[in-house]
Amino acid sequence: MIFGFDDHDEGIFERTVRYLETCAVSLPTFHILTPYPGTALFSQFQQEGRLLHTDWQRYDHGQVVYRPKLMSPERLYQGWHDARREAYRWPAIVGRVMQSPGKGVNLLYNILRRGGIYGQEKKAP
Repeated sequence: MIFGFDDHDEGIFERTVRYLETCAVSLPTFHILTPYPGTALFSQFQQEGRLLHTDWQRYDHGQVVYRPKLMSPERLYQGWHDARREAYRWPAIVGRVMQSPGKGVNLLYNILRRGGIYGQEKKAP
């Protein structure tokens, strides 16, 4: 899942988490839209004055590096963070894994992903 497109409002996080519950994606991943140099998206955001900086080490799909249209950079980051935590709660993992064909492998990957999410410190945008 990628958050931060120009048509994403603050409701996108909740809608995405509910969608994932419905379709039981075995191993969801979450990213913040990242406009890489040399892409049309980067050029667009640069022309619109929406880039927050060009610290390339922060262009990692887990930090907000531009101003979204329909929310603040802080809200985009917080929503991404909260959606990940919600999707990797134990009940959410069990619900997804029990519906997937490769239960053992999917459970292991979900546990590993959960550890990375729940073990991270929050970074400011």
